[in-house]
Amino acid sequence: MRRPLPVLILLLLSLCGTSAWAAEHEVTRRLTIALDDVQTLRIDGGVGSIDIEPVTGDTLSVVVDIEGDRTGLLRRKRDVSGIDLVQERDNGELRIGLSEDDHDDIEVHWTIKLPAVAATAIHLGVGQVTARVGRTALEVHVGVGEVDVTGSRMEVGQVEVSSGVGSASLHGAGQHSSHRAFVAESAEGAGEGAFDMEVSVGVGDASVLLVDET
Repeated sequence: MRRPLPVLILLLLSLCGTSAWAAEHEVTRRLTIALDDVQTLRIDGGVGSIDIEPVTGDTLSVVVDIEGDRTGLLRRKRDVSGIDLVQERDNGELRIGLSEDDHDDIEVHWTIKLPAVAATAIHLGVGQVTARVGRTALEVHVGVGEVDVTGSRMEVGQVEVSSGVGSASLHGAGQHSSHRAFVAESAEGAGEGAFDMEVSVGVGDASVLLVDET
């Protein structure tokens, strides 16, 4: 039996409405984890921005805001309802990332409250990292983008900053030296502490500032 055209139209509108209702174009994911048995924290950011601030205690707080960009012929925002935070633990290492490897057409902003931990590694493909750090050995690598790190002179040890294509700067460190070769730049120095720091950008700018307090 053939359905009348108005009925078919109503069915199509109903299906479209259900699909639109189920889709989410902006989501916020949260994790709160005690780091008392963690020696190394790794954050795999993919794309977007990461803000890091030091906190007292042993509890890590991670808040990630994810928003879909407009894409396709209809310029609809990408549905991000299926993207979540995932964590893996292995021999004292905690790795945190997103549940999907496809980071196209999304904007991601991480806010991390970081307690003292032996080592922290931040990897970001494209975007910006802004960090204030205390008692942690820090490694930051960004493929394309910008890194701005402020560390405690009393806590930070050896510092290496580099950019493959762009600028690399280090301020507030002793034993300071810098090198420029064509489009690459690097700088080295030292604070008065024991937590080493390595910051690198493939294409973009990297900056480290050591201060008396963070």
